[in-house]
Amino acid sequence: VHVTELAWVGRINHPRDVLEIGQSVGVKVIDVDAENRRMSLSIKQLKLNPWEVLAGDVEVGARLTGPVRNVTDFGAFVEVAPGIEGLVHASNVSWSNERVDPREVFKIGEELEVMVLGLDVEAQRLELGIKQLEANPWEEAAAIARPGKKIEVTITRVEDFGAFARVIEGVEGLIHIS
Repeated sequence: VHVTELAWVGRINHPRDVLEIGQSVGVKVIDVDAENRRMSLSIKQLKLNPWEVLAGDVEVGARLTGPVRNVTDFGAFVEVAPGIEGLVHASNVSWSNERVDPREVFKIGEELEVMVLGLDVEAQRLELGIKQLEANPWEEAAAIARPGKKIEVTITRVEDFGAFARVIEGVEGLIHIS
C-alpha cells in the first residue's frame, strides 16, 4: 500500500504514522502484475472520496465557512470540510486592493466566509474567493462612468502626472495632467 493510498485527505509522512506491524486492515486491490510479482493495494479506496462528496454537495458560487489553516505569500488555505482545504488566492481577497499581503490579512484559526470559485476533484484543488461575496464595484462604476458622460467625483490624491478621483467607493480613475 503506497503512502498515497492510505488516506484521501491529510498528510501522511510515513506509513508507521497510521499503521502498525501485525495490524489487520481491509484493502482494495488496484493492480496485479504477476510477471513482476507486484500487487498495488489501497486502503483509502474502501471509503468514499471526500472530494467527490464535496463536489456532489457544493456548486461553484456556493458560500462556505471554515477556519484558516495555513497562510502563505500567495494566499490562505481554508478548511471547508474535514480534511479538505481550499485556497483563497491573494488576487481573490479585494476588488480595490490588488497588492494584498495575505500574512497581514489572515490569521490561522480565524473563521472565514468564502465563495467557491472552482473545484477540481481529480487534482484535489478548491479555489475560493472572498471579494466575490460582494458586488464587483467595477461593474457599478462602468455603468456610471460611461465615455462621454459627465459625473461628479471626489479627488483622492494629486500627483505630478495628474489626479486620482473616486468614482464610487473602491474605484478610482486618473485625471491625467494633459
